[in-house]
Amino acid sequence: MKLWRNIFISFISIVCISVIFFSKENNALAAEDDLGNFTDVPVDKVWKVTFNQEIDPNTIHNIGVGLDGVYLDTIIVELGEDKRTVYVKNTESYNFNSHYVLDFKRSLKSLNGISLKNYQYVTFSTKKEIIDVGDGEKYGEWTVYKTEDNFRFFIDDDSKDYLFIYRDAEKIFIDIEKYFNHNMTQVVDVYLRRTGDRGGAFYSSGDNTMQIYPHHFGDDTRYHFSHEAVHAITDSIWNMDVLMGKDELWIVEGIAEYVPKHHIDFPACSSCGELKPLKYGKEEYIYRFNNKSHREDLVQIDNLLELDQTKDTHSYLAYESMIYYLVETYSWDQLMNFVSDRSNGKSNEVALKENFEITESQLIINWKAYYRLK
Repeated sequence: MKLWRNIFISFISIVCISVIFFSKENNALAAEDDLGNFTDVPVDKVWKVTFNQEIDPNTIHNIGVGLDGVYLDTIIVELGEDKRTVYVKNTESYNFNSHYVLDFKRSLKSLNGISLKNYQYVTFSTKKEIIDVGDGEKYGEWTVYKTEDNFRFFIDDDSKDYLFIYRDAEKIFIDIEKYFNHNMTQVVDVYLRRTGDRGGAFYSSGDNTMQIYPHHFGDDTRYHFSHEAVHAITDSIWNMDVLMGKDELWIVEGIAEYVPKHHIDFPACSSCGELKPLKYGKEEYIYRFNNKSHREDLVQIDNLLELDQTKDTHSYLAYESMIYYLVETYSWDQLMNFVSDRSNGKSNEVALKENFEITESQLIINWKAYYRLK
């Protein structure tokens, strides 16, 4: 009889625990609205989400909106009068054609202290920006758009999403001209295409043409256009027949990488996010050198003894960091005088000695020491 009594008590205990557990599961905090993936969302969207319980107002500020893994600092979260509805607002417009995550986080709680049962979030993509730049002129497979001064854009039908490059080209180039204190007179033909045998971006000094394949760069296409635009203006300043030799590639490509990342104020472009100069500092370059994802084109760096060896590795990071080192250690004007001397035919040794009072081997040793390279 005692055995049956114990079994009965155990059974009742299990039932009670199950009921309590089931009750808690049933009472878990959850959104009543459909959450999931939304597309074509307006850039001024205010999100309204109603939950099945009243929300603890002290926990709503844990809600966030993320872009590329970074939470926006322009988000305001408010609780409705019913205390169950949450409103999520962005004090600035979302970027056009961008992908966001609205994250409610497990730290959101009800007034009774109950947390969200599961991780709950919304993913959403905003509308594409409609860029009105006119119809252009048809020229075979291309639509041609002309800027006020320096560029003609030849754009294929698959590249219309990247018309913001054309729209911002003149503003970007004016900034480059100011930095070099030089006005370029020739017109550059820019071919913007989504398909082709080659990828990336290229500038041909022989016929003043630029080829850009934006599907390789996406929203960063303006940086790469700016890189090629720097090539266009330096082509009009210096003797590129000299500067495209194996000893000078670090100068030409280094400056083309350095200038867009440090000295161009890109116009706000809501279709691709507002781009500003990255303004890498010394520590950012050191991080990039030490980050394995940036090491593939640096296989020769540890044993680098002469500047012409960089042509074999084609390391844009090495080129750019060397330009940064010279500007920070000496000055931009001294660097420009050095490049002009090289363009006019002076050797590396002579130009380095006259402008920086160092030899080529000293430059490499000092550059490595500056970035703590072996």
